[in-house]
Formats: sequence, C-alpha cells, structure tokens
Amino acid sequence: MTLQGLDYAGGIIGGGTVVASGYAFVCRYLSDGGSTLPNKKLTPSEAADLQANGVGIVSNWETTADMMLGGYQQGVVDAQRAWAQHKACGGPDGRPIYFSADFDATPAQQAQIDDYLRGAASVIGFAQVGIYGGYWPVSRALSNGTAAWAWQTQAWSGGNQDSRINLLQNNNAGYAYVGGVQCDLNQALTADFGQWNAAVPTTPPVTPPVTPPTGEPPVSNPNANASPQSVADSLDGILDGKPLDYRVVDMLRVRQLGDIASNTDPNAPGAPGPNAEGPNRSTSVFDQVKTLADVLTGRWEINGKFYDFGELLYLVAVKLGVGS
Repeated sequence: MTLQGLDYAGGIIGGGTVVASGYAFVCRYLSDGGSTLPNKKLTPSEAADLQANGVGIVSNWETTADMMLGGYQQGVVDAQRAWAQHKACGGPDGRPIYFSADFDATPAQQAQIDDYLRGAASVIGFAQVGIYGGYWPVSRALSNGTAAWAWQTQAWSGGNQDSRINLLQNNNAGYAYVGGVQCDLNQALTADFGQWNAAVPTTPPVTPPVTPPTGEPPVSNPNANASPQSVADSLDGILDGKPLDYRVVDMLRVRQLGDIASNTDPNAPGAPGPNAEGPNRSTSVFDQVKTLADVLTGRWEINGKFYDFGELLYLVAVKLGVGS
C-alpha cells in the first residue's frame, strides 16, 4: 500500500490528528520561516509528539526558493544548519535531508544546483543528501550523482515523473486541510524514503542469508548491525589467531606495483622462499586472486558470529592501519 503524507509550513499539526486524518508521514522544514511563517520550522516538542503517534518525519531544508543558486559554499552553510536542527529534533544519523530547488530551474542553472548539493555532501555525506524539485533538476541531479534521495513535485515537470524518486508531491490533487493547516499531499514511492520515527527502524537491513558452497544450511548475519567497535572487540585476535589467510592480508598491504612483485615473485630480490611462514609468505597471483574471490563470496564465522566480506575488510583495514 502506498503511504500518504503531508508537507506544510503554516502551522503545527498534532501527531494524533495526522494519523486520524489517514496520513502516515509528514515532511517538515528544518529552516525558520520568520515572522510570516513562525511555525514553519520543526521543533523538538513537535517532533516528539509526531514520533509518539508513530508518524514518520522527513527532514527538509528550504530558506528561499532558489537558495541552491548560491553554489557549493551555500550548500556547506545550509547543511551545517540543517543537520544541527535535525539532531536537535531527535533526528537520527543515517537519515537524509532533502534540500529544495523550489523553482523552475533551467539546464544552465544545474551546475550551481549540483555544486550546492556537493557542498551539502561535504558536511553530511552524499548518502544523506536529497533533492526536492521539479522533474528536470531532480532527474539531472540523480543522473549527475549529486543526490542520493529524490522528492519530486509535479510542478514544473510537464507531466514527467522520474522512476528513481522516493517521494512525489501530488500538486494535481490540490491541498488538504488538516488540523486547520493547509497542506500539500505526498506519496511515498519506496519503502524507505528517508523517514524517521519511533516506529520505523532506520538501521540498515540485515544482510540476506548466503548458502555456503559446501551445501550447508544458509546462515544469517546476527552481527550485521553491530557497532564497528563491538565487532572489533569480538575479533581482537583476528591476526594473532590467523583465521584470515595471510595472503589476503598481503594484498591489503600492497600499495604500489613494486610491492606486488616482492609479494608474489619468489625470485624477486629480498622475496622470502616459498616455504616461509607469516605475512610475507610469497604465493602466486592466481592464488591470491582466488583467495580474494573466496572472501568476496563467502561468510566467515568467528566466535560464533558470521561476517561478510565488507565487515571483515573494514576490521582488517583498521588493524593494518590501511589508509592511515
């Protein structure tokens, strides 16, 4: 079932009224409306009430309609302010903020819009940057890789709708008046559209089970959502205990082509013999690649917990100091 939601700036609507009116979420501004729209900005108390009633909240930032034309630096400033208010209202990490291009943006203005979004990403991370706007700027931002989330309005869209969007503002349906407040109507087109509240989990989904090549029963990943520190603690002896082949460690340490020769060619100057033990043991490129392929497609059980390649790569990189 498609979830229906509201966005509004002219007042505060109680969470119970939102639910009783048949709506599941609200898109609320993090920016101030000044004297003309004193209730535009989401407040901590309002957010708490919405959450208490199970209403999803979507964070949005808009000061002026064409604020994105300020480019990269404006994106930096706005993202800093938006994130501060998002957190003040109880917004969790990992949830996006939609930045508004609330005007009929031309192709010539897209460079400034993209730069604005890049500036925002430099503060909160690309994965949390969303764009609100008509079909054209939204579509171009998605194609240009400057927005990870998209909320399209039917305004300035010429009947077009991008298939990649998360939210659609249904201007053609007119306004709704909920709790005496004029509201725009919205539809959620994806299960996760950036909402946050007490009822909807915002942690990443558990990695799907993978059937081991040995024909053993599939295993789940009970530790997929554990913190990096807790996972690191459980793997405290990963290198000393040698559960991970040293050939993989060798490849993670390789940073220059010259290192590859010394690690893979037993005849290279200074290379250890084929029977050497420890992390400098030489082996063929084929064997190293095969080992990496096994790691990429397999799962590893350590201390009764299962880890996929991404989790292991992070932990091994931390222990080896890669990138430091």
